[in-house]
Amino acid sequence: MPVAAALLLLLAAPAAVDRAGRDPRGLPEVETDCDGAELFGGTRLERGGWCQAREGRYASVRTLAETALAADEDSWRAHVLLGLAHHFGEGNLPRALVHHKTAEALFQREHPGPPDPWTGPWFVHRINLFELVSLHGEMNLHTQQIAYVDRMHDRLGTDFRALKAWPYIKMRRFEDARRVSEEALALTGEENEEQREDARTALCAVESELQNRQGAYERCLEALRPHWPEGTRGGVQLVNAAIAAEELLKFDESERFLLEASRREVEGTINPWARLAVTYMRQARFPEAVSALREMHAYRAARPPHLDQQDDADLELVGAQALLLAGRTDDAQRITARVVHRPERLGSSSAAIEQHESGNWVMDHLVQLVVARELEEQASWSPWRDALELRVTALWHRAVAWLDARRAQRLVGVHDILASSVRPDCPGSMEVPPWLKGALVGALGPGVVLSALARARAVETLPATQSAPYFDALEAEALWRASDDEEALATVRRVLPLYTSTEVLLRARVAAVGSQAALALGQDDTAVALAEQALGVDPGAFRRIGGRLPVQIESDQTPAAIRAAQLLEGSPLFQPHTRGLRLVLGAESVALLLGDGSVVAEADVEAGDDEDADAVARRIARAAHRGLMSARVDITQADIRSLDGGMGGGRGARERVDLIMDSLIRSRATTPPARGPQ
Repeated sequence: MPVAAALLLLLAAPAAVDRAGRDPRGLPEVETDCDGAELFGGTRLERGGWCQAREGRYASVRTLAETALAADEDSWRAHVLLGLAHHFGEGNLPRALVHHKTAEALFQREHPGPPDPWTGPWFVHRINLFELVSLHGEMNLHTQQIAYVDRMHDRLGTDFRALKAWPYIKMRRFEDARRVSEEALALTGEENEEQREDARTALCAVESELQNRQGAYERCLEALRPHWPEGTRGGVQLVNAAIAAEELLKFDESERFLLEASRREVEGTINPWARLAVTYMRQARFPEAVSALREMHAYRAARPPHLDQQDDADLELVGAQALLLAGRTDDAQRITARVVHRPERLGSSSAAIEQHESGNWVMDHLVQLVVARELEEQASWSPWRDALELRVTALWHRAVAWLDARRAQRLVGVHDILASSVRPDCPGSMEVPPWLKGALVGALGPGVVLSALARARAVETLPATQSAPYFDALEAEALWRASDDEEALATVRRVLPLYTSTEVLLRARVAAVGSQAALALGQDDTAVALAEQALGVDPGAFRRIGGRLPVQIESDQTPAAIRAAQLLEGSPLFQPHTRGLRLVLGAESVALLLGDGSVVAEADVEAGDDEDADAVARRIARAAHRGLMSARVDITQADIRSLDGGMGGGRGARERVDLIMDSLIRSRATTPPARGPQ
């Protein structure tokens, strides 16, 4: 018999439990002297399981709890321990829920009436009910979450009404959320301060979800006040205040709050570095964005691991945005394709699940199209057999993009979130960054987006001077895709001077759209001037909108460079034009130049073993497409592994779970929720 199987038999055998209280044969000595163990009660195995949970040793918790359950199949303490192990140790929320519900049923069979306050059974039952409140919330089962808050009051005499505000918000029952929050604010005494804090956070979220920008800002600042300007806690309140400031387009203030949140204690329902990375990307502050991405994963590793499911997709899509900017489209596609098929939890975010899911589909739609475009570009310089395979693969990616768009259309149509989505930084919108929102036009159709813009302009509360750059960006792209090039160009000319330093990437996309409209109208000088504006920041904008860059193709007259020029004439990314930018090709480097010789971008040609003219020409063509036409975002291979799901590192298990276990012993078991990305 294998050793492992023999050990399992020893652990499972009820006879192995010594009546004198000694530990089961085959197990190390069980330590039972820890905070809360005497109150937790039960057998040595059960008390030992609690002590192991306090240390974050969930494999040991499972072993001890399962052994205790083998000895007594009706042990509600053992089921509670298994629930904790599955919840905090493995993040297996459904399995944890089963164990906690079983524990509840077994406990009520043994204690049909409410247990005596502050006794061992009361203590364990409170942990169990708190866990049921938390698990139902994390799994978006909000009716049941509210019911368990009421059950805690009925069975334990504890009043945690503030915990009902968040599920009411998730159910879009905003008046109920406001009512219980106001009731919680009226509670007095130091013991109710955490409830009052939760209530202030909930009221901040209520105003935001009702799209009351100024009201949300004031409520979020009110929630932040106890933690500002100094303190060690308050990260959630700082992030919420940052979001509210962003909704009023107060970007400097938002950044200040986020940076302060990053310096506070790590809190489980937020990640300030993720929002900073998005902020830096939209401002084209690429080195800071990459640094924030690295910090984002370090922050995540320091949080309680069971909360990763709450914002897993959000954080991955932030990474996908950076990879897309850097031209690492294949890596971005692996992320977006995975995210759209992963269930969203989002119990700790006030945003509706449809906002995230529709945004996920739009993001994958966009990335699939960019992958297809790159494959078609590669086909233009590849041998015919390879080119045929590349074009077939590109068609497959376009088909996936079409299906993504259909799924996004269904969600947008059923839940009517498009009008919010085309408004600047508006709550209730799908999760797509401003510089990529033009993808909505391709996914949903220009007519649909123009109609949504008309509705959005009518209800927007921001001053027109602030909202116009966002509305006009989408309108210009919709007009261009509807082949109304004259109106599209007029809109671009009107809006480009209005952009602040915050929307650098959005401005580049608008300039690229204007360049295409001008090219179609035969306004060559305008097309080149607008193209220069886009290229200086984000050359990849042309590929993402499906546009072409007007270029004069020049070579150094070597056979390889001459052949490369011929290949590039068939590229879907470049349009040969006598008055375009100068695309200069050589065997060792390629460059984009202005008419006066100023360098816009340059890249080295990759060295190869094959010095055949055709092989060198293909490497030159590759450098022109991949070296010149992506933003200068310095993402290393290590960064790519991290962005693609390698979330290792961080603090030890003991440090990561101390906060959780302490909260179960104290009077609360949840962290104030963050409002989540809007």
